[in-house]
This record gives sequence, structure tokens and C-alpha cells, in this order.
Amino acid sequence: MKPKTLLILLVLVAVIFTSASCSPKTEPDEQPPASGEEKKTEVPPATAAPAAKESTATPEPAATAKPESSEEELLLSELSSLDQLDTYRIRNVMAWDEKNGESGSMEMLTEFVREPAAQRTLMKGTDDAEEWQMETIQIGDTTYINMDGTWMAMQSADQEMSETGEIWGPEDFLWGSKGKYLGKEKVNGLDTKHYHYEASDFNSGVQLSDIKEAEADVWVSTKYDVYVKVMMHMIGVNPDGVESTFSIESYLTDINAPITIEAPEGVAKPGLPEDIPMMDGATDITSLDTFTSFTVPASEDDVIGFYKAQMAAEGWRMEESMIPTMMNFTKGDRSAIIMIAAEGETTSVTIMLEE
Repeated sequence: MKPKTLLILLVLVAVIFTSASCSPKTEPDEQPPASGEEKKTEVPPATAAPAAKESTATPEPAATAKPESSEEELLLSELSSLDQLDTYRIRNVMAWDEKNGESGSMEMLTEFVREPAAQRTLMKGTDDAEEWQMETIQIGDTTYINMDGTWMAMQSADQEMSETGEIWGPEDFLWGSKGKYLGKEKVNGLDTKHYHYEASDFNSGVQLSDIKEAEADVWVSTKYDVYVKVMMHMIGVNPDGVESTFSIESYLTDINAPITIEAPEGVAKPGLPEDIPMMDGATDITSLDTFTSFTVPASEDDVIGFYKAQMAAEGWRMEESMIPTMMNFTKGDRSAIIMIAAEGETTSVTIMLEE
């Protein structure tokens, strides 16, 4: 995987909810509908424009238009967060094209379930014609990762579920900008309010340090007060000084709908096998395939004594070792190495297995 893709992955898996892709500009003669009215496609925009001009003698149209524009302005940072939702899916499509010939794209689908806590993320893309794919499934304190077709599992008692969709949003590009209200529309089966942003509304970011042209459209759910669709397109200069285009499309769907996320079939959950005990009071527990580490409130000697006795009781044979704090055990074709290190009033324990 190329460095540029890896950087975007970190930002995205440190990513999403954002979006952008070329979105059509509002025609100059097109007027936003009145507050609370649905956008009527059958009514020509030209009809609305003259009406506003003819009413110069009457204060009512002008008074209606100004409050309407003010009331319907959207400050993205004031929207609700996704932590109010029980389930959702987010699909993001990102693309970049640089004048030096480098180009790439990435699609990211995230499914989230609050109870019981679970999240699945599937990422795939191309970087200069090189294709790649990565999938992660997090269920409680266990995460399964698939790269290059091979699953790996890891577990951490301190691991928390993070909502990927909350990490990066359109407000990162448009903070402080309120946008232009264009009316109400149905998007992803939800009633939404549509807002449009021009280049002057954008802030420079990690993708483009100098923005020349840009536009964005954001659709906000009137029921959940979250953006359910975002489209952006930017042209400018990236941090390396290369002229670039950058676009993202983002869609939030299946809000509070039934979503099932399961562990990959045939992949063992990480952790210690039944015949290798973990001391009472263990904290900071982390497992990665055949590797497990944790911390216990005991002295180094107590930990050594515990494992000498308990491993023997489980049928393990202790082999000779030149280092007292690195114990080697065998049991049939299996082996286990237990490394111990005192850390003040606690002791860290690392156990590595070989089947």
C-alpha cells in the first residue's frame, strides 16, 4: 500500500463523516424556496425571480426573504452527533487527481451498532492503478482485521468503540460557514434541508493547503439533525505544492434500522487458552493472536511462583532458562514463553504461544 493511501487511511480510519464530489452549481436565476416549503421542480425558477423584483413597493416579500435566509443558515458545528443513533451505515467515496500524474480513489463503508457494541468497516481503493482492500470488525473488546485475505484478531479490555463517522466531517472544511439554504428534499428516505457552499466558505486543510475553486452541498435530516448526504469538490494546491483536485461523496443510511455484525467465520477469538491461567486482578489486558500481555498488582517473585506452580498443574513442563524472568514451557508440540517485568508496585506479564 502506498504512503499516500496509508496517510488517507489513517485520516479516514481516523475518517469519515465527510463527503465531496462534484456537485452541480445552483443556476444564477434559481431562487431558494420559502422557509418550510418543498422545492417545486415543476415551477420554473424564472417565475420566482421577477416576483421578488416587482414587490419593491411592498415590504412583505423583502421582509419574508431576509428572515427566511437568516433562519435557514446552517452552522455545521451545531448539528447533533451520531451518538444519538442506535445503528447506521455510512458510505464514503474519495478521489484525488494530481497534476504530476498521481491519482487514486477510496471507498469506505462503515456499519455501526450501539447495543451490543459492534462496528464493521470495509475499505477498498486504488492508488496509481494499484488495488487494495482492508476490512475490520470490532465486537465489544475484540477487533478482527483482514489485510491481503488473512484475518488477524486482537483484544483489549480497555478498547472502546469509536464512531468512525464522527471523526472527520464537512465542518472540518467549512467551520464558521453557514451556507445557502436551497429548500427541502427527500434523501435516503428522509426529509432533509439542502444547503450549498461556495469556495469562499472553505478552509484549507490536510488535502489542499491552498483552495482555488470549491463547492459543497449538505443535506441535513430534519428528524435527526445530522447530515445524511454531503458532496464536495475542491481544486487547489496540496501541501507538497502540487496542483490537485480532491472530492468526496458521503451517504448516511439505515438510521436505527436492524443491522447484524458478526465475527468472521473460523477466526478464533484472541486470548489465553484454558490451560494457561491469568492471574487475578489483571488489568491492561491486550491479546493479538498468540500474544497476550497484562499487568498484575503483584511482585515479580509472586508472578514467577504463580506460573511455575500453575503451569505444572496444567501439564506444562518448564525448560531450563538463563533468565529467571523469562520462563519457557512445553506441552506436547506446543510451547509458551512467559516474560515478566517489575513496574513499581505492579508487574507486567507477556505470554507468547507457539502451536
